[in-house]
Amino acid sequence: MALIDTINTRPGILNEIIQHRNSWEVPQDPPNFLENYLCFDDYGYDSTVSGIRYTVVMYNANHMTFKKVPEGNDMVSFGFTGCYMVTLLRKDTGERYVGHIPLAKSKLEWELFKVRYENRLICDIKIFNPMHHLGYTSYPPATPRPCTQIWGLIMRDGRQNALEVYENWEKTLRGGKLYPTCKGKSVFRRII
Repeated sequence: MALIDTINTRPGILNEIIQHRNSWEVPQDPPNFLENYLCFDDYGYDSTVSGIRYTVVMYNANHMTFKKVPEGNDMVSFGFTGCYMVTLLRKDTGERYVGHIPLAKSKLEWELFKVRYENRLICDIKIFNPMHHLGYTSYPPATPRPCTQIWGLIMRDGRQNALEVYENWEKTLRGGKLYPTCKGKSVFRRII
């Protein structure tokens, strides 16, 4: 069963996914796509919920991020405000990656991404915009709840889904940084 199917039948697992995300430790030195033309550093984590393995690529403000995807994992990313979610195959290693690609502020990174494609370093690219997938043309989407987040999911069979989730979180201070913490059940609003 795919992660999206499990969420459809058991939306309570959203809280488990959020807890895994909130416990992820941000690297001190995040990968820099601009410093290394072939950089595909992992920026995320692998996890399991209800027996389903999934890979998360995290957002890094205004930079492309990628995470290697183990065989058979579904893919997730959070907090879409116009960014794209992508899967691709590295031709030199045959490894699948998932990416979170911001739109406006990374033109040089987009150029490097295109160069990688033109030089046949990456292939089998699938890209979509979760916010547009839900029918929104601008951010923030009109919503009665301020903690609503847009998630992107790509299943191992290639299905692309966008979720609108009221995460019901509050910011708490941990180690001098503010982190979102669930304060109650998250509410799944819709999947497309």
